[in-house]
Amino acid sequence: MDEGTRAIITEISRKIADGQYDKIEKVTKERDEYLDKKLECLKVQIKEIKVVVDDIRGTGCAPAVNHITKHKENEKKIVRNVAIVSATIPTIILLGSWIKEMIIGWTQRPHN
Repeated sequence: MDEGTRAIITEISRKIADGQYDKIEKVTKERDEYLDKKLECLKVQIKEIKVVVDDIRGTGCAPAVNHITKHKENEKKIVRNVAIVSATIPTIILLGSWIKEMIIGWTQRPHN
């Protein structure tokens, strides 16, 4: 395991452990229980983190980059579609009003 992976696992493990130890101390004070079995949860979470980090290390960051790129492309499409819709709807409404006024003006004009 390289230094970066070790550092990531250590940092995440510390955060998880700190949160769990706070909970453990609170419950121990409230209920006066010994929580030996509940510490197994920490071991499971650390193993899960190690699996994820090893998977990222093994496959590289290509899946994450592809995922981010796909979302950015979808965002561009959505922005384009919203821009088109927000421009065409007022245009169609104004065009409809103009046609209506032309028809009303034509029908109200005196015919000789």
